[in-house]
Amino acid sequence: MRDRYTKAIQRLAIRGLLLLALCLVLPHPLAFAGDWKNTLRGAVSEIVGGVDGLETLYVRAPRDSASDKRYYPFMDESVHRVLVNSVQHEGIPIVDSPLDASHYLETEFDVSAEGLSLFFTLKPSDGTKARTSKILELDDGLLPKDWSKRTLRDIAHELVGKLEGALFGQQYRLIVGEFSGGQAETSGLVSEFSQLVRDDVREELGKLDMFEILSQESSDSADSKLVGRFRASGTEIIFRVMIFRHDDKRELANVSSRFSPRIVPDSVQIFPENKVIAEPTVDKPSNTGVLEVEETSIEVLLGVNHENRVYQAGDPLVIYLRPNKDLYARVYYVQSDGSICQILPYGSSTGFLRGDRTYAIGDVGDDIEMTITDSTLGQETIKVFASLGQIDDGHLPHEFRAGQQLNCDVSDYGDLKEGITRGLGLKYTVRPVAEVKILITKRRD
Repeated sequence: MRDRYTKAIQRLAIRGLLLLALCLVLPHPLAFAGDWKNTLRGAVSEIVGGVDGLETLYVRAPRDSASDKRYYPFMDESVHRVLVNSVQHEGIPIVDSPLDASHYLETEFDVSAEGLSLFFTLKPSDGTKARTSKILELDDGLLPKDWSKRTLRDIAHELVGKLEGALFGQQYRLIVGEFSGGQAETSGLVSEFSQLVRDDVREELGKLDMFEILSQESSDSADSKLVGRFRASGTEIIFRVMIFRHDDKRELANVSSRFSPRIVPDSVQIFPENKVIAEPTVDKPSNTGVLEVEETSIEVLLGVNHENRVYQAGDPLVIYLRPNKDLYARVYYVQSDGSICQILPYGSSTGFLRGDRTYAIGDVGDDIEMTITDSTLGQETIKVFASLGQIDDGHLPHEFRAGQQLNCDVSDYGDLKEGITRGLGLKYTVRPVAEVKILITKRRD
């Protein structure tokens, strides 16, 4: 009796050890529920399994089901990779082009506070009715931490991707113009934020063979121009980029991205440091980035020696001008504190410039030397007023204070424009024919 009892205990112990071993070797069913990759693999197996005639498959990268087509690196990198690997695990050959595929798998997604929704469709390449479809819901708790996180570089990637889609198959010699905005797209303010997006967009454009990015020195040979505009509220930022033909200003593409201000790093300012002072000095830009001027026959190409238009204390500033015809120009520098310095005419100069010749103000050997000081922060602007005849100086403000090299007007920008308007004998307000906004930032170690 005791022997039978002992043997029974031994059998139970062995069974317990076997069950423990199985638990250690095999994952618990709940483990699969928390593994988004395995869940996704199972969904792919259901979609492609047992489909007749499925010889080759093109797996399209997941696309946002919403109208604004947001870009999420997690979808493009992680989810797409799992989709491809899952199809290969099923023994189905993957091809790089939908033209070479017998079928293609489309995936759309929807991001919400609850998690991620995936909508799968398996279609024959001949365009006939979809073979299978499936909806998969992945709870936020199942997904990696920060799976829905986006950065400003992701926003730039999204914008350039949309440009590529809108202009697919074409080639452009492109110059990158002003990126500005504010509480309205036409506020015309430049900031660390706008310049950072500009740099990121420029870099993303350079990755595509369809765009040749030209320097400002080669802008004469450009066939198109890209500009950026943003509108920032407390809850949302809309950033828009547009491409126009360089000759007739015809719009070629117009795309945008919406995102939360939380994407912007705390160290990056959305508005310039001197926003309140800079706003009254802004001539509202047109969408094309070309100022609307009354005398349309006059054009002046205007540039500075920093392509990204960002300066720090100690940096030299050089201004380049190239008029399209003989004209008289007045060049003003609107400083961060609102004061205005007359750069041209200077000394005995009358401000006369010959057409199709490039002038460098502040360059080596020039009478004027301009260096950014550590007392300036925020937006500063170079403005060019031009006319076929001389401007009557008698109508210009003359409250000047002596600068190190330049005379700086203490009047506001409105007074200056009114004086130039009267000096030209015109009844309407004269706008500059060209302007370049630069950003003065603190030097970061």
